[in-house]
Amino acid sequence: MQFDLTTLQQGYTQWNDLVRQNMLPKWEELPEIELYMDQVVMLIDRYLGFLKVAKSDETVITSSMVNNYVKIKIVPPPVKKRYGKAHLVYLIMVCILKQTLNISAIQHLLPVEEKQEKAKEIYAVFYHNFNSAVNNCCSRINDLIEPVLQSQSGEACRDMTMQAAVSANMFKLFTEKMIHMTAEEKNEEEREEK
Repeated sequence: MQFDLTTLQQGYTQWNDLVRQNMLPKWEELPEIELYMDQVVMLIDRYLGFLKVAKSDETVITSSMVNNYVKIKIVPPPVKKRYGKAHLVYLIMVCILKQTLNISAIQHLLPVEEKQEKAKEIYAVFYHNFNSAVNNCCSRINDLIEPVLQSQSGEACRDMTMQAAVSANMFKLFTEKMIHMTAEEKNEEEREEK
């Protein structure tokens, strides 16, 4: 893998700044007024623009996706075609989680609550875990990239890229295993209750 040390350093710095500057909005920072679909799509895209691999016109979410999430009940239904804070936080959580997990796994992980207070509690936990994970990942990526920048070796860059890819896969597998085990336990409890 060929690379230029300056390009690698600039790319890493831009990525790190982008991720750290685009932390999720707090509950209090979300709009107080209810929004229509187009406004929701635009706002979610602005909040989660850091999920895009490159700058593009592609959006993080579409109105069709929102409708599908409502239909499969991982996002509460709108009230008179309007979306409030609870809807926004569920869309934020689903959009982030779907980068790694399938919809079935997300359904097991996120309890859908239509009540504002319960949605606020769920989002507070997600917000904390998101920020903690971002900080941990940025620290780990910094540990991976530092030797590459010092060695200025194409081999070291390739090794770092492979380690990052394998790490991402291992985290994904671990998450899926935990969700699967939890879902099986829940199903077993439900069978025992009958």
